Amino acid sequence: MKRRRGVLNRIGDWWYRRGLRARVRAIAARSPGKGLLPGRPTAAAGLSTFGQQDLALIARSYGSYRDVLETLRHIRDYNPDAALAVWNTLRLANPGHELSVYYAAPGPDGEEIEDVEGKALLEELCDRVGSEYGGGVDTLIDVLNLTLMTQGAIAAEVELSQNVREVVDYCPVDPRWIDFARDEQTGKAVPVIASFGAVQRINPNQFRYIPLDPDVDGPHGRSPMWTVLEVVFFQQEVMRDLKAVMHNQGYPRIDVAVLEEIVVQNTPEHLKAPGREEEFRVWVDGFLSDLQSTYNALHPDDTFIHWDWVKVAYVGASGNTGSLDVARVIQVIDTQMVAALKQLPVLLGRNEGATTTHATVQWQIYVASIEALQRRTKRMVEWLHNTALQVYGRQSYARVAFDEIRKVDRRAEAEAARIETETAMMQVRAGWIDNDEAAMAMVGHEAVGKMETQREEQGQSDEDQDEGPEDEAGEAGERGAKEPLRGGVAAIPPEGIPDWLWERAKATGKAYEKWSQQVFQDRLNSYLQEGPADEQKAESRREHGIEQQ
Repeated sequence: MKRRRGVLNRIGDWWYRRGLRARVRAIAARSPGKGLLPGRPTAAAGLSTFGQQDLALIARSYGSYRDVLETLRHIRDYNPDAALAVWNTLRLANPGHELSVYYAAPGPDGEEIEDVEGKALLEELCDRVGSEYGGGVDTLIDVLNLTLMTQGAIAAEVELSQNVREVVDYCPVDPRWIDFARDEQTGKAVPVIASFGAVQRINPNQFRYIPLDPDVDGPHGRSPMWTVLEVVFFQQEVMRDLKAVMHNQGYPRIDVAVLEEIVVQNTPEHLKAPGREEEFRVWVDGFLSDLQSTYNALHPDDTFIHWDWVKVAYVGASGNTGSLDVARVIQVIDTQMVAALKQLPVLLGRNEGATTTHATVQWQIYVASIEALQRRTKRMVEWLHNTALQVYGRQSYARVAFDEIRKVDRRAEAEAARIETETAMMQVRAGWIDNDEAAMAMVGHEAVGKMETQREEQGQSDEDQDEGPEDEAGEAGERGAKEPLRGGVAAIPPEGIPDWLWERAKATGKAYEKWSQQVFQDRLNSYLQEGPADEQKAESRREHGIEQQ
């Protein structure tokens, strides 16, 4: 029995040393039951599929028609406002990210254990994926964000080698060519490719489709730029009309006047005879036609040389468009454009006045929309990494975290932190909480030093009053000192005041406070013993320096 255990131990050592467990897991991950196939599942317009069935396609909404999405792509690259909106979104939605890989099995205390080898595999893969777009997972994220902003969905697939042991690439897929059909067994919508009248399913183990704000029974998603179509077309019509108005009234035109009387006088006499009116009209029309052709042939820098029966003047260039308020029309279009593109006015070059509070709230709402796009891209990149870990036989998972976009002004955050700190200090001095509780709330750990509370300062002040010299009290009373410094005076002097002067001021204030309390007590006793009338007489004698016998 002992010999048998030794043989099993040697077999186990050999098993782990050769890494057969990892190899078996990799083979199981690539087994036909897992559904991983070489190449790309959507290659060759769906020829590499997961099976062909007679499936009924789910109808697309108008906003997800292929021609509509193609129009949005042209507007995205052609219209200045749409192009700027896409530029802003791409720059903000990809500020950088952090990749982490953890084992599927947690630690003894339930904590996540980092998979160093798995992270190294993914980092090497991140440097070479997306080669046709420039390389790197950062470039791939920009491609996905651009597709999400334009078409309202992202799609990607994992390309594997022929032996299904290596990940060749992460490949984004154009969502326009992905349709959905109802699975006959589950009744769920599954991604398919409709090619030449045949509906073919896509391998779901290597392909992923994530829509943005899908509707009920509409898994295709909704483009954030769909509403811009109405505004862009109206904007282009107004701009064309405004161009015509500018040409008509914004530029001066030449006005050539021909004096009819002189033309008639210079007409040949035989054409003036009765019965030759038609010939006279033809001659005059020919004269005007020749004059018109001459002026039309002039160059912009040519000089006018003519007889005095022709007068040349300029008309137009008044800048008056009648009752049309062009600025107001443009303002309405700008408002609609900002709303259609889901942007802030300042990000589209529109400088609209807003208070600091309103601007902060608007920025927070805009950042929330950017984070909504990031969540879709984050899910897609994590799925791509997890599929790659499965192919390599790693029992772990990936997590992607985008760098945070600042929502609040740093100065406002510092001011809020200062107010919170001062409030915690006041609560400690009031005796509501102790120093450690305040430190835990503010910095997350117990206090490393001691802060004097109001009670401690008050006790120290009482001791100083008992030990204070009587002559200082009299001197302070004679001078009629200013506002007394009561208990709870700060232990640190204000900036610019020497320590000796601050101690002198505190002692003077305490002496004055003691003297004033003694005077009040003496007057109260005198009032109770002598009555109001006697008190008035005594006060009068004191004012005139007469001592009571």
